[in-house]
Amino acid sequence: MYLKVATMEDFETVFDMSLNFLKESPYRDIPSSHSKIVSFIRLFLEDIGSERVCILAFSKENIPIGIIAGHISSVPFSDHQVASEVMWWVSPNHRGVSRAAVELLGAFEHWGRIRGSSFIQMQSLAALNGFKVGKLLNRLGYEEKEIAYLKEIN
Repeated sequence: MYLKVATMEDFETVFDMSLNFLKESPYRDIPSSHSKIVSFIRLFLEDIGSERVCILAFSKENIPIGIIAGHISSVPFSDHQVASEVMWWVSPNHRGVSRAAVELLGAFEHWGRIRGSSFIQMQSLAALNGFKVGKLLNRLGYEEKEIAYLKEIN
């Protein structure tokens, strides 16, 4: 397995993985917009080395197996910065049998550190083995700080 910072050359791979992530996420029932997804991905792939990053994991056979994407922002009440994950996904047949998730997380932490972040913020989606992911994050030194709730109001 190897990791690579995604560039515009990887657009189709990132797009496909984003759709797979959305299909499994708790947000799958919210109508998505192709143009919004494209714009969102472009933000990450065109902003290499700055406030956003997208990292891909590939098998030794050069097959994409995972992704992590995130951005750096200021903590609203502090002078510190936080690197926040917005997508962390590993293909189902590589979950629990490869180190892809841990390697992607380690690369994201490294990126955040060299960009000046004091903290890394990760999410655990209930629909994507949230309990298992939470346990993994706890083992890696993360503490649960917030739980998000969603309600449709239409």
